[in-house]
Amino acid sequence: MAVHEHPLENQETILATGVSFEDWLRDYDDTFTELENGVVIQMSPVRLRHSNLSQFFIMFFNAYLSERPIGVVQASPFAMKTGSKSGREPDIMVILHERLIHLTDTFMGSGADLCIEIVSPESVARDYGTKLGEYEAAGVNEYVIIDPQRKAATFYQRTDEGLFKPATEDREGNYAFAMLPDLKLPVAVLWRDPLPNLLEIVRLVEGQLGE
Repeated sequence: MAVHEHPLENQETILATGVSFEDWLRDYDDTFTELENGVVIQMSPVRLRHSNLSQFFIMFFNAYLSERPIGVVQASPFAMKTGSKSGREPDIMVILHERLIHLTDTFMGSGADLCIEIVSPESVARDYGTKLGEYEAAGVNEYVIIDPQRKAATFYQRTDEGLFKPATEDREGNYAFAMLPDLKLPVAVLWRDPLPNLLEIVRLVEGQLGE
């Protein structure tokens, strides 16, 4: 099958079409891909800033969950099923205890409680558009988009009607996570270079939790 450009992302390529979620897991488990409505899309390599932000969130959430053991963190590459013919690898997932029944050794079988996507130049339409609707339909409770190029953070929280509603930071520039009680993200730290180290992150979280 010829490789050709994905219609939504001119810099990405299609590896196969008509693929189920199960076939994607089996046949593409060693590749950096996602599955969108049966289409296997080759993802672009992760850049340094992207990787550093991912590491920040892993440390940030683990610091919180070590004090409030209400769930676990998973980071890409780890698949999340969003439909019978769709699967994504969110940069960061937080899965609370109630949904751990859907977590297997190889994939998350439902929407995570919290998903974070870090935008790359190639993924703007996908992260802001396609995944918004897909994650909403999959039952994700909270979706956060971090865009380092634009130094912008966008937040969505699930309503009682099952729809994503935009959320905002408070006057001090802190975002309060809906799914993680008492935890706030000081958004401005995401644009620091270098990012906070582990000790700073632990102090930040402990300060919020009164530890």
